[in-house]
Amino acid sequence: MAPRLESAATLLTNPLTGGPALPRFPVRVMAEEELWAEKVRAALGRREPAIRDFYDLDYALRSKRLDLSGHDFISLVGRKIAATGTGPEDLTEKKHAELERQVETDLKPVLRSRDLERFDLNRSWAALNALVNRLQPS
Repeated sequence: MAPRLESAATLLTNPLTGGPALPRFPVRVMAEEELWAEKVRAALGRREPAIRDFYDLDYALRSKRLDLSGHDFISLVGRKIAATGTGPEDLTEKKHAELERQVETDLKPVLRSRDLERFDLNRSWAALNALVNRLQPS
């Protein structure tokens, strides 16, 4: 998908004025649908699972920014998987157990308590399983 220009800002503030230290500036960004398709591809295709992928997907599902069941989105994910040749990895119990371990080791140290409490690995896991089942030819 074609990238687009969006306006970005820095969190850095001017200590004298309290306002932004720099003016807003343009950045080239991926289309949001493509960004989420890449995140799904990463979650499914990494040899070593990364809980951050499942956290991001859970956030997108919970906030209604993403619908993993749409035909066009599933098709886009299928094309991304085919282009990289990674093929969707199996969503095995071993992988799920590793992700559960990473909640403590990788997420808990970097998230606010309320954000960690909102995270539901099983929600993103189930949604990805459903997507993989729809990717498979009948």
